Amino acid sequence: MNPASSPLSDPGRLAALRRTLLLDTPAEESFDRLTRIAARLIGAPSTFLSLVDEERDFYKSCFGFGEPLASTRELSGLTFCHYVIDSGEPLVIPDTLADPVYRQVPTVRTLGVRAYVGIPLVTSDGYTIGSFCAIDSHPREWTPTEVEVLTELAASAMREIELRTLVRETEREREEKLALLESTSEGIYGMDERGCCTFLNRAGAELLGYAPERVMGENMHRLIHHTRADGTPYPEEECPIADAYRRGTTVRLEGELLWRSDGTSFVAEYAAAPVFRDGGVVGAVVTFVDITRRTEAEAERQRAEGARRESESRTRTVLESAPMVVWTNGPSGRVAYFNQRWYEYTGRSRAESEGVGWMAALHPDDLPELRRVRERAIVAGEPYGVEFRLEGRDGGFRWHRGRVVPLRGPAGEVEGWIGSAADIHDVRQAEAVQRFLSDAGRALASSLDYETTLRRVAELAVPRLADLCVIDVLEEGGEIRRIASRHADPARAELAREAERHAPSMQAVDHPVVRAIRTGATEVIPEWSGAARDVTATSPEHRELMQKIDPRSGVVAPLTVRGRTLGSIQLVSTDAARVYDADTLALVEELAGRAALAVDNARLYTRAQQAIRQRDEVLGIVSHDLRNPVHTAFMSSSLLLDLLEDGGESIQRKQLGIIKRATERMNRLIGDLLDVTRLESGRLVLYPSSVEVPDLLREVREIFEPLAAERSLELEVRTEDTPASVCIDPERILQVFTNLVGNAAKFTPAGGRIGIRAWRADGAVCFSVADTGPGIPRADLPRIFDRFWQAKQTAREGTGLGLPIARGIVEAHGGSIRVESTVGEGTTFVFTLPLAPPCDPQARDA
Repeated sequence: MNPASSPLSDPGRLAALRRTLLLDTPAEESFDRLTRIAARLIGAPSTFLSLVDEERDFYKSCFGFGEPLASTRELSGLTFCHYVIDSGEPLVIPDTLADPVYRQVPTVRTLGVRAYVGIPLVTSDGYTIGSFCAIDSHPREWTPTEVEVLTELAASAMREIELRTLVRETEREREEKLALLESTSEGIYGMDERGCCTFLNRAGAELLGYAPERVMGENMHRLIHHTRADGTPYPEEECPIADAYRRGTTVRLEGELLWRSDGTSFVAEYAAAPVFRDGGVVGAVVTFVDITRRTEAEAERQRAEGARRESESRTRTVLESAPMVVWTNGPSGRVAYFNQRWYEYTGRSRAESEGVGWMAALHPDDLPELRRVRERAIVAGEPYGVEFRLEGRDGGFRWHRGRVVPLRGPAGEVEGWIGSAADIHDVRQAEAVQRFLSDAGRALASSLDYETTLRRVAELAVPRLADLCVIDVLEEGGEIRRIASRHADPARAELAREAERHAPSMQAVDHPVVRAIRTGATEVIPEWSGAARDVTATSPEHRELMQKIDPRSGVVAPLTVRGRTLGSIQLVSTDAARVYDADTLALVEELAGRAALAVDNARLYTRAQQAIRQRDEVLGIVSHDLRNPVHTAFMSSSLLLDLLEDGGESIQRKQLGIIKRATERMNRLIGDLLDVTRLESGRLVLYPSSVEVPDLLREVREIFEPLAAERSLELEVRTEDTPASVCIDPERILQVFTNLVGNAAKFTPAGGRIGIRAWRADGAVCFSVADTGPGIPRADLPRIFDRFWQAKQTAREGTGLGLPIARGIVEAHGGSIRVESTVGEGTTFVFTLPLAPPCDPQARDA
């Protein structure tokens, strides 16, 4: 069987199957009774009613099926039912294994089907939608009587299926007709041949004010149509509606009265059509509407039209007095009207502005984008906005923001367009100033090297503020040094670089840069004529250079901050059209002020860094020089203690002990200070070697077990079984453990526990030191690694340098350290050391 050409995939058959609405429905007694009867009458172990879809068999009823088929009630793949569908004839197979075709059907193996009989289920329009089947697990000769029984039962099943479909479709048609009657906005009622009501739809009941059951059997003329429009009685024999059922003619009228249940009436438009049955008139159907509403709507429409015309007149008056340009276009976008503001602003006549003449008033650079946006919006019928420069009667261009929206008719069609354009030139200029200052702010904050910063400021100023920007600074010795010179024309960039070599001397009192620095006031050079060039030229070579640059005008603003002038910024224009007006001067002075602040901050930062370096150098020298006398005091006190014969607690031994402990503490403090200095200056020297982690932790245990025993603490040291080695300076890492374990022992009460652990994670070895002490408040955690910081509960025990030194050593090894703590539960420090290849045994700087 070829599935591609089989009736199995026929769209008509599949549509007929789905019209039954039986696929994937629960089992039903009416069908299960048939399969039980079939099994009983022919003695078959399994009988079933199969509906065959394109991809599966669905068993609407099945008797004798085992699990899971009894529950799933569907089977995919080739089945014997497919052959029934393919042939449209009964299929009788005494032994499936005896036939080379049928033995290939999967259910022969999966369900053990040895004998099969299937009767097609054929619809009245000739589509086979399934089969009524019986199967046996043993070979079996099906008798003609058994096949006839199954055929009769299959016919009963098909009658049940088609009867259901017929009832459902009949009910659907009835519901559709009722829905049609109920959904219409027209009143509808039916009459028999006596003129009595047989039905009334919802709209009719609402129009007449009667419940449908109230009018059933009532004479409709006497109830609702008994008076003419002029108020005179309307005899029933003259009623046009009655002609529909008396004479069998269709009647249409308007202007007559229909009466409501509350005694009020309305003018109606109605139509009456006869109903024929068996060749005779048995009644009529009447449709009616209240045309009073239509009349009122028409009157309202006329009032609205008058109001619209009045509104248009008022709108035209408003548009003429508007301070902005307003216009209207036809549907295609062709200008039909400009308000007076357009003519006043552009100075153009009506003839010059009509059609597309208005485009001549726009800046040529803005026309392509405006055309693109406008044409796309006209095609789509959507509002659009665009910014453009508009030429005024004085020849200058100013930025405007235009907004155009469609004017739509009653059906939503575009009948025209209305647009307006507001002058945003000043706003746009202000935005440009803010963007420039924002860019300048970022440039000034990008570096603490003020020379680099000022060069970036010169790049920003060109070409936005000038064609040439020159920045000078006043040195500590009173000399002017040129920092930057930038030209807008790449071809003249070399001239700008040459200008950097010609800074004026403070003795040139007439030079505008010198005047600006001395007075702290902005200098404006409106015309850079020959005399001005002579004053600003610092040498014949510079004068010749100025001739090549050809400046036309300029402005020099001092770099002033905190009452001191640090230099100047000089902006030069080589274009006669560029004018340095009041707004530009304000921007230049703001830029100069920000640049001066950046220079001042950079110098203050440099001085602060120098002071820190000097402090650290002094601290290192003092710490180093103190070690010798402290060490001498320590050795002398130790020697005297050894020489004293008295083993008791004499005054001498007690005082020497105090001296020794004090010198030990001083030596540790000096060591910590030296380590901090080395770490901050990057001069901490490491002596790396490859160390096995278990060996490192054994040494840690040996060092700290006596301390734990002395403090009555439990010390637990453990590592993972996986071996690992790290390239470290062992003495420095032991110093980290000393600081961390020392802190843990200091704050953990007797009976507590200190845990030291190591494990591998993400290419590194993690070490943790955890205690069961009081914990650290969350607010203190961010400062725990700050120098000299101590928690309040420490009572100033220690220097506050242990944790910063531990962090510095770990980071010098390429690792990291963090702390986790919960008040009342304890604290855990975790630091990582990277797994590294075999390390160079030579010493290296951290």
